[in-house]
Amino acid sequence: MNCKTVRKYLFAFADGQIGVQANCEVLDHLKMCPACSKIVNEHQAVRSKLRFSAEQIKVPPLLEGRVRKAIQLGRPIRFDETEHSWGIRNRVLRVAALAACITLIVTGAWYIGPWGTSTSNPFGNTINSEKQLAQNTALNVRKLHFSCTRKCEGPGHHHDNLPNNREKVAGAIRRHYDGQLLAIAPDLSGYGFEFESANFCCPAGCKDEVGAHAMYVDYSNGNRLSLFSVLHWDAIDVPDKPTPDRENPFIHSVSQCDDTWILAWHENDMTYICCGLIAPETLLNMVNDMQVAVKTDVDLHDGKLAGLSRR
Repeated sequence: MNCKTVRKYLFAFADGQIGVQANCEVLDHLKMCPACSKIVNEHQAVRSKLRFSAEQIKVPPLLEGRVRKAIQLGRPIRFDETEHSWGIRNRVLRVAALAACITLIVTGAWYIGPWGTSTSNPFGNTINSEKQLAQNTALNVRKLHFSCTRKCEGPGHHHDNLPNNREKVAGAIRRHYDGQLLAIAPDLSGYGFEFESANFCCPAGCKDEVGAHAMYVDYSNGNRLSLFSVLHWDAIDVPDKPTPDRENPFIHSVSQCDDTWILAWHENDMTYICCGLIAPETLLNMVNDMQVAVKTDVDLHDGKLAGLSRR
């Protein structure tokens, strides 16, 4: 695919509205095209900010009560013809109008923009279920993994302000975020992987765009493993399944693209994500052989945190 073809569907890709095969095709283009990758990242950043802004809107208690009651009774909301009720209705309409305007501006700029008017989606298979959206989440993780892998092979992935020592890097990241992020950097040498680099990376759409990325490499074959630490990220939650934890993690194969596997779990208000061309059984063994840093892992003299340690 060239840029002209891909850009007509970048926003559908960013919103998880195209099928898995199409996702792989777009991802292959994004791996080689910084310009298109920037468009996707900017759109997802806008969505994140809009979602955050919407969460800050305070709904009047009276309106909330009416809405809940209407939902329970299965009937539309009715307002009494009073000055007070008209005031509530007007506030609701203003909020709704503002949200509609923002949505129209963003989507209009997206679809009409410099790439012409919108067209029908040639890929078909619109993603409607949350299970498929979780699959799209895995594809986004894969995209970041390989993007950072290319940096390791080129100018470098490691952040200049972070130590090169694995045992110190997790604590440095935690201090960078004022203790908000419990980053991890476990010893994986028992599985043939050595710590290579670290940076402040997180998959697109993660909470507040706060995250850390520890990259490992198997020097015998050049294979790399990513380990992301982000604030609790419900994008890996799948309906009708237990909340992903260490015992029952989120496991997903991106076999439509290659043999990349993603394994993720929630712990201590955090979400940890492993990604690489590694068999799922090996990833499970790695996770089961880790323990999240606790108070005893912290050097109280200098506040350094090692992250995960072997049991």
